[in-house]
Amino acid sequence: MLVNRMRNLQTKTMKISHKYFHFSIIPLGFCGGFILGLVALRIFDRPLPQLVFLLSAFAFYALSFCFKNFLRLFCAVIAGFLLGICRMSVVISNQKILAAYYDKEITLSGTLAKDSEFKDGANRLVINDLYLNDSTKSVKCQVYVMLAGTENYARSDRITLRGKLKSGFGDYDGFT
Repeated sequence: MLVNRMRNLQTKTMKISHKYFHFSIIPLGFCGGFILGLVALRIFDRPLPQLVFLLSAFAFYALSFCFKNFLRLFCAVIAGFLLGICRMSVVISNQKILAAYYDKEITLSGTLAKDSEFKDGANRLVINDLYLNDSTKSVKCQVYVMLAGTENYARSDRITLRGKLKSGFGDYDGFT
């Protein structure tokens, strides 16, 4: 008799676990969707309007808390997917700006994000607020530069570099 009650309890528990999703599934679905969004936009390589995707992502994320069934997971995955598209769209639009300057002489100016580090015989710099060829529009990215010499550079110093951009500059693949 006790065994029958235990079996009934187990089958009821299994039915409930398949029918309802716990709140802990939301971050997991969101992260999975975010990665899918990054990969999808990287494959299609086309920047999309970020504000629309950002607002839609927040709406779907809020909606994921309203459901208790499969729709909870679905809304979380869609929210992550839309936010992943939004994030990758920023990267692609910056790459398109930089791609126009590949194999050309340019002037790159910006502000140092932190003090220079001298390592392996070179100064390592991180530059923010980039301006290309003395333009008024800044590119929202960071550049990691290695310079020969022992001169110390301080955080917030303005620096200007001149040279030729190689293909892959500003791309994650270009840092290898």
